[in-house]
Formats: sequence, structure tokens, C-alpha cells
Amino acid sequence: MLIMSLLLLAASPAPQANVADAGPGDLRTADNRLNAQYRATLAKMKARDAYKAPDALTGPSYQQALVAAQRAWIVFRDTNCRAFGYEHRGGSAERLSTGLCLVRMTKARTAELRLLASVLTPI
Repeated sequence: MLIMSLLLLAASPAPQANVADAGPGDLRTADNRLNAQYRATLAKMKARDAYKAPDALTGPSYQQALVAAQRAWIVFRDTNCRAFGYEHRGGSAERLSTGLCLVRMTKARTAELRLLASVLTPI
């Protein structure tokens, strides 16, 4: 799921820049941390669903809501960072700019998921 953005970046030509050039907080590290936090947050959501199953009045389950949000976020992140990269469109810095954006947004999403998990009261 989150690997799709890596595949898209790997498929585009990059004569000089590399996503790893994004610095010490590169995309792979940021993505691994995001995946770990996503799994932890999803586990809390599943526990909430086990306590109170969703119904027609309450809408989707906690798990369904998180999965839908994450899928939408991935599309937003990738599209948004492509636009940021266009500052250097066609140049050697385009890929670097896109990579820096991906790292920044992935770290921010990890923090959002951590916050979400922290506000869910234990059942």
C-alpha cells in the first residue's frame, strides 16, 4: 500500500537525484515508521470495533474509517508532492524536491496516527 509511492518514484527517470538524497530522514525510514504506527493505530481501532460494532446509525467501523483515510492520504501525499516537485520540473532537482516532500508529509502523517492512537481511550 505505502510502497506504491516508492515504486512510482523508482519508475520515473532520475539522472542525478535519488530519494535517498532527501537526507538522514529518508523516505524508507519514514515509511517504515509510518507503517509501524499505522499497524499500532489500526490495532487500537480494531479493539474499539470489537467493543462496539458499527451499525447503520454510527457509520463505518473504526477500522474502515482509518483504512479509508489512509488510502485517501496516500493519494493526496503523492499528488501534493508531485506538485511540489514541479518547482524544478524537468530539472535534476525535481526528484529531490519530490522526495523531500514525501519524507516531510510521511513524518507528519506518522505524528497524526500517533496522536489518533493516543486519544482513543482504552476499552
